[in-house]
Amino acid sequence: MLTKSLLTIFITSILVISCSKNHDISGETTIPNADSVPTEKPTSVSFKLTTSSDTITAFSKLQILNRTNYTGNIDSITTYLTGADTSVLLHLSKKGGGIYHLISWDNYFYIPGVFTIKTIAYNENKVVAEDSSFKITILKDSSSDFLGIQWSDQDNVYYIGKPNTYYKYYFSYKKSNNVINVITRTNSINNTIENIDQYNFLYNLMLANYGESTYSDSIDQTELAKQYSTLFSKHNDTPKAIWILKNSKVVLATYEEGYHLYAEKL
Repeated sequence: MLTKSLLTIFITSILVISCSKNHDISGETTIPNADSVPTEKPTSVSFKLTTSSDTITAFSKLQILNRTNYTGNIDSITTYLTGADTSVLLHLSKKGGGIYHLISWDNYFYIPGVFTIKTIAYNENKVVAEDSSFKITILKDSSSDFLGIQWSDQDNVYYIGKPNTYYKYYFSYKKSNNVINVITRTNSINNTIENIDQYNFLYNLMLANYGESTYSDSIDQTELAKQYSTLFSKHNDTPKAIWILKNSKVVLATYEEGYHLYAEKL
């Protein structure tokens, strides 16, 4: 009899504990204290990427806005551009909960074409969500005199950057007295740029927007040197290639310990 009573009490206790563990007495959902919420929760992520335009001319400024709505845990959001050699990391100030992350930045695109911007959310180096639905069209620069710059623009004493955060390098320019000087900058925390990287970046920049050079040292060094002396007022650099544009003459040449693009009004 005693054994039976103890068994009845034991079963009743289990039922009471089980019921009180899953339901609030009032029948409403219990909101636990924030400190008691588990760190691992189901993650739900949605991206919304918008730009000031989905079709722009190369070297024009584009504003990009990224909004990420999420619940659960993510620790970073990164956007990638197809064909580019780096990415944009959008840092999160906190993780977890039902919140959103909003950030905007300006970007100059250099290379004509149709590109996809992919957005990926990570948690502890693992992909938890991604979206590749956003596409942008970059048109060739046909309206400016050179790299989005007009000869009628106001002169600038200091170098002005046109940052392209999706690539390792971007360019800065200085315009004065009908001369434009373009140099290579890096998006890396390491400011060192190898000479060959400067050359390739500037040459490909010109090739993508203006085609093959009019004169090149790889074809005829003698003719290149002759045209350099004839066309340009500055002759203390070693020319590598010359482009004759509608309103500009541009030379890719040695500069200090690297390379630059030097343009004069035609």
